[in-house]
Amino acid sequence: MESPHSNLLPEVDSLPDGFVDGATDPPLNSPKTQEENCITTTTTNHDTVAIEKAEKPRTFPVPLCETDGNEDDEVDDLIRESEKLSLEAELEQKQEETSTPVPQTLSEGSSQNSTLSTEMDSLKPKKQQEVVESKRKASKNMFKSEKEFLEFMLKYQQVLSERDSAITVRDKLESLCRELQRQNKMLMEECKRVSTEGQTLRSDLSTKFQDAIKDVSIKLDEQKDESLAQLKENEMLRTKLKHLADQYMLSEQQHEQRLKQKTLELQISALKIKQHEEKLIHEQSQMKVYADQVSQLLSTEKNLRLQLTADGDKFQQFQDALVKSNEVFETFKQEIDKMSKAIKELRKENAFLKSKTEKSDISLIELVEERERLKKQLEKTKKQKDKLESLCRSLQAERKQKETNSSQRKILHSLRSQPIRRMSQPGKASPLVKQRDDTVVATLAKCPFAHALSRIFFSLAFFAGVVRSYKAQRMLGILRQRAIDGGLAASTLRRTRFALVSARSYAAGAKEMTVRDALNSAIDEEMSADPKVFVMGEEVGQYQGAYKITKGLLEKYGPERVYDTPITEAGFTGIGVGAAYAGLKPVVEFMTFNFSMQAIDHIINSAAKSNYMSAGQINVPIVFRGPNGAAAGVGAQHSQCYAAWYASVPGLKVLAPYSAEDARGLLKAAIRDPDPVVFLENELLYGESFPISEEALDSSFCLPIGKAKIEREGKDVTIVTFSKMVGFALKAAEKLAEEGISAEVINLRSIRPLDRATINASVRKTSRLVTVEEGFPQHGVCAEICASVVEESFSYLDAPVERIAGADVPMPYAANLERLALPQIEDIVRASKRACYRSK
Repeated sequence: MESPHSNLLPEVDSLPDGFVDGATDPPLNSPKTQEENCITTTTTNHDTVAIEKAEKPRTFPVPLCETDGNEDDEVDDLIRESEKLSLEAELEQKQEETSTPVPQTLSEGSSQNSTLSTEMDSLKPKKQQEVVESKRKASKNMFKSEKEFLEFMLKYQQVLSERDSAITVRDKLESLCRELQRQNKMLMEECKRVSTEGQTLRSDLSTKFQDAIKDVSIKLDEQKDESLAQLKENEMLRTKLKHLADQYMLSEQQHEQRLKQKTLELQISALKIKQHEEKLIHEQSQMKVYADQVSQLLSTEKNLRLQLTADGDKFQQFQDALVKSNEVFETFKQEIDKMSKAIKELRKENAFLKSKTEKSDISLIELVEERERLKKQLEKTKKQKDKLESLCRSLQAERKQKETNSSQRKILHSLRSQPIRRMSQPGKASPLVKQRDDTVVATLAKCPFAHALSRIFFSLAFFAGVVRSYKAQRMLGILRQRAIDGGLAASTLRRTRFALVSARSYAAGAKEMTVRDALNSAIDEEMSADPKVFVMGEEVGQYQGAYKITKGLLEKYGPERVYDTPITEAGFTGIGVGAAYAGLKPVVEFMTFNFSMQAIDHIINSAAKSNYMSAGQINVPIVFRGPNGAAAGVGAQHSQCYAAWYASVPGLKVLAPYSAEDARGLLKAAIRDPDPVVFLENELLYGESFPISEEALDSSFCLPIGKAKIEREGKDVTIVTFSKMVGFALKAAEKLAEEGISAEVINLRSIRPLDRATINASVRKTSRLVTVEEGFPQHGVCAEICASVVEESFSYLDAPVERIAGADVPMPYAANLERLALPQIEDIVRASKRACYRSK
């Protein structure tokens, strides 16, 4: 409990040192008369009574819970001391009045003052009691307000902070009161000593003190106003709380209504299920009736009943399965469309293969027939062979006889010199040789397979050594020459032609093709297959393209489908997009993709976004193609790689081929695709030759978009790249293989969509990744690959990902600086070794 004097204002006579000028200097002791002392005492009492009448004591509105017991005790002690001092002063005055005669006027004034003081003393305890009671009521109200406004602790804390400031003010005032009480003694002594000066000083001090009291009262009024404003705010908050509570009740009622609606819906669904079950039961009864009528289908009916009962039990599961199947059906629709396209292509390939197999079957039948014929002819040739051997023996006997005679040796010498002359002059030969040749040719002419017989004779002459002499060899050469000059059989000619054709096809299957020819053939085949396809760009017609990609297309298809445009990329790109809106399939060529920035608005805002903005109603089947990336000494404005730029745009498909097979298959797929495709080629790859398969040369050949190719398999590190950097990666893999590191090289082919599955599968196999691109390192294609691997295969990595990219500067013009700005084979080898923790 608080003491009743804790919140009272200080007394009038207790003033601080600062209120009186020169209060610190004590007055000089001067002898005073008793009259002067009486006058001073009467005047002081009179002043105190007047001040007490003018200003009633006020209390500070401080709650009970905020007061401190120790401070209250100190204030009570100070008040008691001040009362004791005032009583002592009164006793001294009474003694002086009794000891010295005082005039009546003074005594009457003193008596009046004493009566007034007694009255004021009697009124003080009543006022104090009223103040205490008001404080108690205020404390109770404060406790109630604390209980009611617990939810508004933030506002209350602000109020507490203000109350703390008020408490600090009260503490300051109490300290002032203490100083005033302490200095009251000094002033009482000075009042005794100073009579004349005291009156003037009291008047000044009273005015100053009144001003101070007025200031304090003004501050108290301001605090009251603030407390009233806070009470109003609290009332506003109460109303808001009530409003929120009402809204909450309304929301709860609405929620209950919704729950009731949902329960009703569930009940309706349950009734529908029951009706469906009743229908099933009714159908089962009908099936039983039909089973009685149809005696032949008893066995099948039993199976159907069992299936129906099983289906009735699993009907709810079947509904869930239907919902899932609908979701799966939508996802598989696209795959079915793709599969249907692939099936059509496979059908074409199958028809092509069927025609080939039919031809091969016919040729095999012919070969079998020819084999049988050859068997018969071999039998005949064996007989003729025996006859020829007898002829050879007779010739050898004649030669031996001629060797015995010297005269015949000269003839033989002349015969030996005649073959050369006969080979140079076939019409002139000796009569003996002519006779022998005629006999042999006559025998061979009867045989229809002279070429086969000549081959038999060559084998006999070379391996068996039947005829070793010079004359026999000369005779066999003559026979073979005559047999060939006489003509070969039709079957042998057919077989040789078939052999030549087959060898030619085998060579075509293993032949090479440049990237330039692959692109040209792809455009040519698609323009011949689809009349909607046309080409447009700068110098694509008469000049046949800046890099001769459109060579021969103007002569074949005419200017209606091969358009030469002015040097306005924005203009002819916009025309191409408009043609794609109309259902045509334009192939727009940029002389370099650096110039595509002139047409970026049509590529991004017109082509890429139209399908989305039309809710799938408008397709834009257009291809933007041209060289991309660094060439050789063409400067920064012609050497930038735009793969990452276009790959960041939804609605575009971005392709980057490496080999001739990639260029041919991906360009055909891009032309057939219903969406806009950015086809990024490399100028340095146009003249490079690559082996191409027989399958890739077929007109139906097409590579899938969004599928990467593993160019080289490995198990130690994965190298992912695209375009020209694939060749660098393959050479780096060969060097790494020499050092015992098996590198797997992935050719992306498609940059958007990106084949994340192939990349992550390879990383999970090798546990290491090296990415290579010639574009800028920040926000590049390799950065996206690294993010994908970190998201999906981070736990499989055994080493940090190594990222190789071009320098983060514009492309220099000088050749040596250009080489430093681009990734090289040595960079890939070093990064792969770091990934494998090998020394440099």
